[in-house]
Amino acid sequence: MREYAERIFFLLNKADYLSETDLQDAVAFARPAISEAVGREPFITPVSARMALEGKLTGSRDLLEKSLLPLFSTTLNKFLLEEKGEVLICSIARNLLRIVSQTRFRCELELASLQTPLADLKQKIMAFEEKKQEVMLAKEESGILLEGEAKRIIVKLIEPNLSLFKTELIRQVSAAAERYFTENKALPARKLSKAMEEVVRETREAFDTWRSIEDEKVAAQFENVCSKFTARINDTVDELFCFSSELFAIPFAAVQADSLWSAESGFYYKFWSEPGSLSQFTSSVIFALPRFISSRLILKRIMEHVQEVVDMQSGRVRYDFAGRLDKSVQGFRREMLRRIEATVEGIEAALQKGTSRQQAGEREFELRSKALHEIVERLDDVRKKITKVTVGAAP
Repeated sequence: MREYAERIFFLLNKADYLSETDLQDAVAFARPAISEAVGREPFITPVSARMALEGKLTGSRDLLEKSLLPLFSTTLNKFLLEEKGEVLICSIARNLLRIVSQTRFRCELELASLQTPLADLKQKIMAFEEKKQEVMLAKEESGILLEGEAKRIIVKLIEPNLSLFKTELIRQVSAAAERYFTENKALPARKLSKAMEEVVRETREAFDTWRSIEDEKVAAQFENVCSKFTARINDTVDELFCFSSELFAIPFAAVQADSLWSAESGFYYKFWSEPGSLSQFTSSVIFALPRFISSRLILKRIMEHVQEVVDMQSGRVRYDFAGRLDKSVQGFRREMLRRIEATVEGIEAALQKGTSRQQAGEREFELRSKALHEIVERLDDVRKKITKVTVGAAP
């Protein structure tokens, strides 16, 4: 679980079976073993699920308190409402700081372009254009690599896990069908066929359960990919700013920020539209045969039906995973690559404004310089307020 969860809470059940001393000993025994497994100090709460249930059903507050479940609920709610919220707020704050830093730099860049002689400015713009071509090539390479990483999720995670699940599900359902057949083979052929068909239909619940678990794994893997490529794109963007910083001798400090992207959730697929029910594939002739013959033919057909249903649903689940993942990849790719394009456009716009303002005359030059200085001051004020959030103080 620790691969997919930053924080894990542990419940030590049946606390009502032990004395207070024995309960403390049990927690002390469990703590180092769990700590070694998860790699950090664990949070362990002893509880009595039985007492909690009785307290809920009877409305007994005293029994509920003795179950110790409210203590766990309070701790969990505190984490969800405070700690996790603080992590998210700090992540958003760092992203805002990054935007403020970049916006401030563009203002400084425009100021610098206003003060740079036109001949020198044109040379610097040409140098930036060369750097831009290099960055745009890196942008295309990033897009190709991202799609490759998404395909790896399908090949390395979805397909192997689905194959294992499919094999085990066929084994389980076939065994269940065999047991049901043995227990009910005395039934008339039509009733036996109908009843055994319901055994196969239980695969739907199995697929839904597996799919929901796998969805979390795929989402976690995709978010890891997003984080890696966000860092890659941010580095490319920072490279552009740093190049412009050196070109015009303007200080620039890159602000590192987390990815706030996540995979789209939800899968939609039809389940029992095809292949049809077992009765569609069972000849009426079978039902007319002696029971000892027809029942065996029905069992044979149900085993084939299990394979068909599981194969079909496995294909649909893989298709839906791949489709949803591709949709998420394309959305993420557009958003990330747009960041590079927006950076290029922003820097180019600042340089072009400086050039045009120089050519417009002294009055417009002074007005724009004053306006830019005011914007920089406001951005500095915003940056101070956001910085307070990132260090845990009130904004």
